[in-house]
Amino acid sequence: MYNLLQTVFAATRPAQTFFKQSNGEDEVLLFIPAALAVVSALVLFLRVLSSIHTSKRSSDIILRNTKISELNAKDILPYKILRLLSSLVLLGLSGFEVATAQTQTQLILISFVCFYTYATVLSFSSLTASTPRWRAVYTQHVASLYIVVFAIHAYRTLKPLTVYGDGNTHDEQWLVWVRFGLLGVVGAFIPLFVPRSFVPTMSYNIPSPQQTACYFSLLFYSYLDRVIIKAYGVLHLSVDELPVLRVQDSSAVLTAKAFPYIDPVVIKKQSHIFWRLLIVFRWDYFIMAQYQIAQTLIQFLAPFSLKKLLEYLETDRPKLNGTTQPWVWVTLIAFGPIASSLAEQRFYISSTRVMMHLEAILTQLVFEHSLRIRLSPSPLDEKDKEKEKVNYQEMTAAEPIVTPPSEILARTEGDMRDADEGGENAVQFLEAVDNESESDTVNNDDESHPKTKKQDSKDAPVAATKLSAEDKKPERSLIGTMTNLVTTDLEIIKMPAGHFLIIPFAIFQIILSVLFLYMVMGWSAVLGMLTTIITLPVPALLGKLLMKTQKGKMEATDSRVQLVTQNLNVMRMIKLFAWEPKVKEQISELREDELRLIKKGRILDLLTMYVRALLPLLAMVVTYATYTLLMKQELSASVVFSSMAVFQMFQGSLQRLFFILPALLRAKVSLDRFNTFFAKTELLETSQANGTADALPVQDIDPEGEEIVFYPSTYTWTKDEKRSATAPTIGAQLQHRFVLHIDEKLTFQRNVINLIVGPTASGKTSVLMALLGEYLVAHAT
Repeated sequence: MYNLLQTVFAATRPAQTFFKQSNGEDEVLLFIPAALAVVSALVLFLRVLSSIHTSKRSSDIILRNTKISELNAKDILPYKILRLLSSLVLLGLSGFEVATAQTQTQLILISFVCFYTYATVLSFSSLTASTPRWRAVYTQHVASLYIVVFAIHAYRTLKPLTVYGDGNTHDEQWLVWVRFGLLGVVGAFIPLFVPRSFVPTMSYNIPSPQQTACYFSLLFYSYLDRVIIKAYGVLHLSVDELPVLRVQDSSAVLTAKAFPYIDPVVIKKQSHIFWRLLIVFRWDYFIMAQYQIAQTLIQFLAPFSLKKLLEYLETDRPKLNGTTQPWVWVTLIAFGPIASSLAEQRFYISSTRVMMHLEAILTQLVFEHSLRIRLSPSPLDEKDKEKEKVNYQEMTAAEPIVTPPSEILARTEGDMRDADEGGENAVQFLEAVDNESESDTVNNDDESHPKTKKQDSKDAPVAATKLSAEDKKPERSLIGTMTNLVTTDLEIIKMPAGHFLIIPFAIFQIILSVLFLYMVMGWSAVLGMLTTIITLPVPALLGKLLMKTQKGKMEATDSRVQLVTQNLNVMRMIKLFAWEPKVKEQISELREDELRLIKKGRILDLLTMYVRALLPLLAMVVTYATYTLLMKQELSASVVFSSMAVFQMFQGSLQRLFFILPALLRAKVSLDRFNTFFAKTELLETSQANGTADALPVQDIDPEGEEIVFYPSTYTWTKDEKRSATAPTIGAQLQHRFVLHIDEKLTFQRNVINLIVGPTASGKTSVLMALLGEYLVAHAT
C-alpha cells in the first residue's frame, strides 16, 4: 500500500508545475476561484436571511404547501449526479496534490481544495434541497463557479500550445489533462446540455419546448426539430400540434405587465408613450444590447486574424519564441463569422418577440381606451388649432354669401356628419337647410311631459363663404384614426421597435472600423471618415422630407377612411338622393392626394437607398487614394485584404443605419399619433381617474330606488361645444353644432317601459346618450 501511494504521489509531482507561476498575474488568476466561492457563500447567506424574514410571501407558501416540483426533474437528475461525482473526483485530486505539494504552491492548492469542497456541497444541495426554488439557486451558483474555473484552466492549459518556444506544453502531465477534462464536463458540457427546469405556477401549466430546452438547443434551435420534421410529412399542422405558447407571451400577462406604465387612465405623470414603452421592454432591450455588443466586437476577429496571418506569411514564417502559431489565426477566421451570426440570430429572436408583444399590448390598449372615450372629432394639434382660428377670422371678415337651400343640397361635404344621431344625420341636414325650429317632447309614464329642445347653434339664414381646398377637407375622424392606429400605424411601429438598437451599435461599429483602419492605414482613414461626415447632410435632408411626407400621408389616409366610413353608415340616404357621383368624386380626390404622397415617399426611399450605397464607396476610394498617392505607401496583402474586410463592415453599418432611419422617422410620426390619441382624447366621466369630471345633473336618489332624475340642464357633445350653448365657438361656427336642452325636471321609472317620442332629429337619441354619460354638461341649474 505504501509503495502504491508513493507511485501515485510521484505521478502527481509533475502536475505541480501547472501551479508554478512565472509572474504575479497568473497567480492572481489561480486565486480567483476561491474568491468567487467566498462571494457566493456570502450571497447565499444573505439570501437565506432574506428568505427567513419574508417566509410569508405568497409564492413561498404555494411552493411549501402544494409541494410543486419541476415537471422535467427526471431529465435533469442524471446531469446533477454527474456534476456531484465529478466534484468529488476533483476534490480528491486536489487533496493528493496538497499532500505532495512544494512550499511555493501549497497555498494555491489549499485554495483549490476549499473551492472544490464548497462546489461539492453546492452540487449535493442542488439534489437534496426541499423546494425547486432553492434547488435552482444552488444549481446556478455551482454552474457559474465551474464555468469560471474551466475558463481559467483552459487559458493556462491551452496557452502553451498557441505560441512557439514554450517548453511547458504538459505533454507528460496527464493529471493536468484529467483535471481539465473533468472541468470541461462540469464547466462546459453540463451547463450547455442540461435541460432547464420548469416549475408550473398553476396546476394546468404546460411548458413550451423553448422553456425546457437546454442552452445548446436554444442556440441552434434544435428544440424545433420535432415540429419541423412532423410538418415536413403533412400538408398542414393543426393548432393543437403546434408548440404550446409560453405563459409570459399570453395577452393577460402582457397587459398586466405593461398597462401600469402605458395606460393613460392609470399613470399619473403624463409623458410620451415612447419613454413608457422603453420602461415596459427595458429588460428585453438590455438583453438585445448584450447581443449587439457581442456581435459588434466578434465581427472584428476575422479581419484582425486575417491581418496577423498575412503578416506571418509576409515575414517568411518566423518561429521565434512568443510568436503566435498560425493555426490560432486560421481558427479565429472561421470562428468569428460563426459566433457573430449566432449573436445576430439571438438578437433577431429577441427583437421579434418585442415586436409581437408590442403589437398585442398596443392593440389591447387602443381597444380598451376606445371604450372610455367620447366619440368626438380627433384632437387638433396646436398648428391645426391656429389654422382653424385664422380660417374663422377670414370667414367672419368676408362678406357672407347667402346660398339658397337648393344649392346647399348639391354640396355634401361635411353634411353627413353628426355623431350623436347616427343614420339620421342626412335628415337633420335637410331640416337645417329649411331652417325649421326643432323641438321635441319626451313622454314619461308618471310625469307631465317636460320639453326638451335640440337647437342648432347657428341661426338661419344659412350662410357660406368661399373655402379653400384645405378647408374643404373632411373633419378629423376619431373612428378613422383608431382604425389606422391598429392597422397601418402599428405595422409602421413594429419593425423599428424591434430594431432601433441597430442605430447606436451601427455608429459604434463605424467608430471601431475607423480606429482599425487608422491602425492599418494611418491618417488616410481619417480622411475617409471626414468624407462620410461631410456627405451626411444629404441623407439627413432626405430623412426630413420623408418624415414630412409620411405625416401628410397618414393624415390623408385618416381623411379617406373617415369619409368611407361615414358614407357606409348613410348608404341608404346616398342611394335615396342619388349622391353616388358626388361621393365617388370626393373619395377619388382624397385617394389621389394619398397616392401622390405615397409616390413621393417611395421616391425618397429610392434616393435614400442610392445614397447609402454610394457613401461607403466614396469613403473607400478617398482612403485608398490618400494612402497610395499622398502617403506614398505600398498596398501589401495584409493591408489590402484586412482593410477591405473592414470597409465591407463599414458599408454594412452605413446601409443598416440608412435603412433603419427612414423607418424610424415613420415610426416617430405613428408614435406621435398614438400619443395624441391616448393623451388628448376626451374621456367619459366614468373613465376619468382624476375625479375632475363635470357632475352629471342626473341623480339616482337610491340605487335600489324606482326613479332616475334629470334636472334642468344643457348638454353638448364635446368640450369645445360647452361654451357654444351661449356663445358659439370657432368650431361651432364652422359646422352644424347641436345642444340638448332639458328645461324641466325629467324622471325615468325603473323596471317599466319608458317611451321617448318625437319627430325626426328632435333629440331622442341625445337623451339616451345623456343617460349613458356620453354627453357633457354645458349648464345645469
